[in-house]
Amino acid sequence: MKTLTLVLPGLPGDWPEALNEDELPGIAPLCEWMGQGNFSPLPPTLGSEAPLRWMASYLGWPEQERLPVARLRMLGEKKGSIGDFTPKEGTWLCADPVTLKSEPDHALVLGSAAHQATQEEADELAEVLKAHFAPDCWSFVHPAADRWYLRLPRPVDIRCTPLWYAMRRNAAPLLPRPGTGQDAGEGFAPRRWLAEMEMLLYNHPINAQRAREGRPQINSVWLHGEGGWPTFCCGSQTAEMLLTDDTLMKGVARWADLPARPLLELDGKKVAEAERLVLIETESWWANLQGNIHGWRDRLQTVAQMIDSEGFADRFDIIRIATLQGTHEFRRGHRWRFWRKPWQFPTFPQARPEQDAPAHDAS
Repeated sequence: MKTLTLVLPGLPGDWPEALNEDELPGIAPLCEWMGQGNFSPLPPTLGSEAPLRWMASYLGWPEQERLPVARLRMLGEKKGSIGDFTPKEGTWLCADPVTLKSEPDHALVLGSAAHQATQEEADELAEVLKAHFAPDCWSFVHPAADRWYLRLPRPVDIRCTPLWYAMRRNAAPLLPRPGTGQDAGEGFAPRRWLAEMEMLLYNHPINAQRAREGRPQINSVWLHGEGGWPTFCCGSQTAEMLLTDDTLMKGVARWADLPARPLLELDGKKVAEAERLVLIETESWWANLQGNIHGWRDRLQTVAQMIDSEGFADRFDIIRIATLQGTHEFRRGHRWRFWRKPWQFPTFPQARPEQDAPAHDAS
C-alpha cells in the first residue's frame, strides 16, 4: 500500500500562552485526517527529549544511537562536502552564529530568527575567526549564513547542548562540558575558545554597526553536533524517498542512500510513483523554538496546502502524521468516520522543560 508519512515536529507547537484563533495556522485537511485516524502516543524518550534523532529514525537511523549532527549536516550540504573538506575526516563541530542577549542575571541564546545575518556578514565574521585560529590549524567553513562548521586538528572529548534545546534559554548551564568527568572550569579548553571567539565577534565593525542601528549583534557561536562518523549500516522500512528542505535530514538520507528532494518538488513524477514517501518539515519547528509565531503559522499552512493541492493525498492508501506527541494514522476507510471531530490545537500553554534540565544526548 502506498504510504505518505508527514513528520511535523512543529505541530502542535509550544507557546507560553494560549493562541488566539487568528494566530493558528489553517491546516484543515491535516486536522480532518488526524481526527478521523488512529492515534498512537509517542514515548517521551523518543520524542520530546530527542527530536532530531526521532526525525532521523524515519530514515533508518537507530533510535538509541547518538546523532553526529555536524558530520551528517555537512553531508547534507549542496555537494555533500564543503570545499576541500569531507565530513568523514577530522573532528567536526557545528559552530552556528547566535546572539547572546544580556538579561539582568543571565544571557539568553537567540538564533537566526533574531540576528538574521546576511551571507556577506557571515563571510566577514567567519573570516576573522578563521584568521585568528589558523596558527592552531583550525578550519572554519560557512556554506550558509546560519550554518557554520569548525574542524579541529585533533579529537576533543566534549559534550555539547544541541542548538534546538538552547534556544531562548540561559546559556551558562548549557555550555560545552567535558565527556570524561574532568573539571569544566576555567581550564576546560572549549570554554576558553568560546571566550576568544566572543571577543573577536564583539569587537568586529559589523557588530558595532548593528549596535548603532539597534539590531541584535552576532556575538557568539554555539558549538554542538559532536560525534564520529557512523560505522553501522542503515535500513529503513518507512522511507523510499524523502521530501525536505532540512540540511541535516538531507545528510541522513544521503548516508542512508535514500533519494531526497526539496518540498517544492512534491508533484514531481518520481515523487508520485514512490510507494513509501516521507516528508520532514522542520522550518515551523525552528520558528516555534525561536518564538516566531508568524513563521510557524505560515510554514504549516504552506505544507498543508501543498499536501491538499490537486488531489495529491488521494494517491496514498495510508497517511501518517507524526508529531512530537504521537502519530495519527489515517486510512482510506477512515473517511467514513464522520462522527469524529477534526483534531484541534491545544487551548492551553504546554509546559517547557526547565532551563537547567539535563540536555545530554538530546539530539
